[in-house]
Amino acid sequence: MKKLLAILCSIMMIPVALAENVCPLCGGTSDQCLTDDIGAVYCSGTLVSYPIEQNLTSYTVREGTRIIGEYAFDNLLIQEVSLPEGVVMIGEGAFWDCISLRHVELPDSLLVIGDSAFCNCRELTEVVLPSHLYAIGPSAFVDCWKLTSIDIPETVRYIGSEAFCNTGLTEVWWRPVFFETGFCVFDPDELYSKARPKTVHVSEVLLEDEIGDIANFCAEYEDRYGITFVMDIPYAWD
Repeated sequence: MKKLLAILCSIMMIPVALAENVCPLCGGTSDQCLTDDIGAVYCSGTLVSYPIEQNLTSYTVREGTRIIGEYAFDNLLIQEVSLPEGVVMIGEGAFWDCISLRHVELPDSLLVIGDSAFCNCRELTEVVLPSHLYAIGPSAFVDCWKLTSIDIPETVRYIGSEAFCNTGLTEVWWRPVFFETGFCVFDPDELYSKARPKTVHVSEVLLEDEIGDIANFCAEYEDRYGITFVMDIPYAWD
């Protein structure tokens, strides 16, 4: 009987022991998670959180990181962040309200910029989008007042609603191939009449069955918002 009780007790203790090894942030085992020397937490290749009490002006994300987690840097006064090669996704709100962020180095490996990723980064003056980028989420750069130009690579297949709303954009280079856009990518409201791009360069559209839709999209924006589209596309009827 004592032996049976001992066995039952040992079985009942196993879940407790396992629970102690589970990371409370990501649900993975603790050996998959680590905290760097300033207190940033990484779990299974994802930067989960950056310590809000840190007053550093710059930070380099550690090698081997694949994802910048949701709201990992939100509401920080950091000015510069460098992402290593291998990062494929910036999660929702990752740099939300980083009002002092001036520069972020995006790697060529980046595929997705999530919803509201750089929302209200008021000091962000320049963003170089990587050549393999696939999707830009809704409100990704909304309220980036000092962002004056953007080159959207031809690999981008989706741009979410209001992705570049209320920015300082004056020029946009855009190569829409197999594109899908949300509502009012550049500007949704007459209240932002001084914050919409003045010129959008549209070029390198190669697929004839897409050309009509793109031309109609551009014409609608010209009529509604007074944006000038510089059209350099081979119309199907030419």
